[in-house]
Amino acid sequence: MKPPTMISPARKPLLGRRLFSLTCFVEALLLVGLLVLLSQALRPDFGGGKFVLVTLFASIGLLLIATIRDVVTAIIADRNIVVSSTDTEVLRREWRVMLGGLVLVVALFGLILFFGTVLGMTVVALVILRWYIRIGYGPAFAGAVMLGLVVPIAFGAAIGMDLWPGLIPELMPGWLGGGLLPPL
Repeated sequence: MKPPTMISPARKPLLGRRLFSLTCFVEALLLVGLLVLLSQALRPDFGGGKFVLVTLFASIGLLLIATIRDVVTAIIADRNIVVSSTDTEVLRREWRVMLGGLVLVVALFGLILFFGTVLGMTVVALVILRWYIRIGYGPAFAGAVMLGLVVPIAFGAAIGMDLWPGLIPELMPGWLGGGLLPPL
């Protein structure tokens, strides 16, 4: 095992700092997006109800907590400039996790677009619960049904909105297939 080496201040922009910058940038974009949604939801002609407002306020609050936590963590980590060889392995693992998460987000939106909200969210929830969190098949399937079926249906009913059925040919009217993309 190699002994830790001191990094000179000139070499401080490491991969971890870039990763942190990307994380803060994404969090800032999400926060701006949520604030834009909140500005729309606070209009007098908004028909989404109080559930949407409460969800937006909760999301903004939790995202602010996460952003503050990340900034404090970065400030503390900046004070420690000792880097060992295991740090490189940790950074590689962090990038793999981040890229895996990005693949899952793209897969989620792709599945929802083609197969609808219920089927797309259920499949991605099953993949996350089974292969990322590594729980058994029974609990993973039950959790996927809860996250992909029950939660979207309850949310859609709470705000009075139909769930996206997907672009595939209609298999179950109103639930699976038959959706048309609106013109941009």
